[in-house]
Amino acid sequence: MLDESPVIERKKELAELQCELQLKEQKIKAQAEQINALYATLRSLQNGNSIQKNNVINSTYYDESYLLKLETECLELKRSFNLINSLFQTANEAIAAVDSNFNFIAINKSFFSFFSQVFAEEISIGMNLAHLMNNHSLVKDRIMTACSNALTGEYSSIVIENNNLEEELFYYELHIGSVEPLYSQRKKIYLHIKNLTAFKLQEREVHKQQAEIERVARSNVMGELISALAHEINQPLTAIKAYSRSCLLKIKQDPAYVSLAFPLAQIANQSEHAGTILHRMKDFMRDGTLYLELTNINDLITQTIPFLYYERADKLQVKLQLEDNLPLLLVDRIKIMQVILNLGRNSIEAIDGSKSIKPVITVSTQKEEDKLKIHFRDNGPGIPEEIRGKILSSYFTTKTQGAGLGLSICRSLVKAHGGSLLINDTNDGAWFTVSLPIRKHDDAC
Repeated sequence: MLDESPVIERKKELAELQCELQLKEQKIKAQAEQINALYATLRSLQNGNSIQKNNVINSTYYDESYLLKLETECLELKRSFNLINSLFQTANEAIAAVDSNFNFIAINKSFFSFFSQVFAEEISIGMNLAHLMNNHSLVKDRIMTACSNALTGEYSSIVIENNNLEEELFYYELHIGSVEPLYSQRKKIYLHIKNLTAFKLQEREVHKQQAEIERVARSNVMGELISALAHEINQPLTAIKAYSRSCLLKIKQDPAYVSLAFPLAQIANQSEHAGTILHRMKDFMRDGTLYLELTNINDLITQTIPFLYYERADKLQVKLQLEDNLPLLLVDRIKIMQVILNLGRNSIEAIDGSKSIKPVITVSTQKEEDKLKIHFRDNGPGIPEEIRGKILSSYFTTKTQGAGLGLSICRSLVKAHGGSLLINDTNDGAWFTVSLPIRKHDDAC
């Protein structure tokens, strides 16, 4: 009987080889799946999709050395990203990016502040720039046109500013261009803001100082002019007053000339008034002296208005709308009279240049909180919009004759009393408002 042991042993070896072959086939299949997964991962990364690191690290397709290398690279990338993001967020200049549909994909803190200050809008990632600009028609077209042009490779620069002196100044340069990321063929639009507000404030301050220097220089010249005029004119005014008083004394002795007494008295009073104005103007230009006394503003207006009738005699109509029971003010009567006269003359000159058949000046008073206001309105041609900001400035005039000092002096006199002179918006003639503070008499003294 044959020994079957070698055959059995051979079958056993064949079975083991077959099992080993199956294991190797499974291993090759697993490696193929590993390669396919790696390609899939690379494609996802190229498409900008986020893959959780743990999914990669926990994969059974990578050996320990590869995982260690991958984790190290991830940490380096994370550190680099954090550094770049920190620099991006803390940059003084505002920077943002939008995609081709104008949706925000990146915004730094300075850009948040810029958008909030200029457009009063709170923005976040994903918001659409075009939709946000719908409420800002003044700049929307320029910004959105620049963004559209950026997609074709064009670079644009836009100025966004607020020069309104009544509001907070801001001045920005908005630069708009595009970049093409390595992982995508779609361009991204960047918005880069340069804040030049501090520079503009400094520039404004320099202009202000220059204007102040010029103003002081002109004031000095005007002070010298007034001093010279006061010296030269005071003597003939004194003579006029003296002759008038002498004539009055003689007339009183001769009843036949009694009718001349009133005109002569007016000549004497007006010459004395003119001398007082010159004297106080000279003092004011020298040291700003105010001779304060408790004054009923309504009475002062009533006493001053008759002087205006000499300008246009009976052709002028003045309406007084004076509020009752106004508090007394501590003012320099002569200075406020000058303000009333100058504003009245300004209206008369404006009316003279118009075709108004019936020129009317309306003077009204009112108490408003801690201020007393005097309004001057006329039915003349009004003040053109383009010169409203200049008309109160020294030496500005629209007349062929005149130094342009009337309204400027009014403003200076009112300001010396702690008040203000304003021009009100109106389509019917000119409207000036003098605002004087109401203070406790003991404080003002």
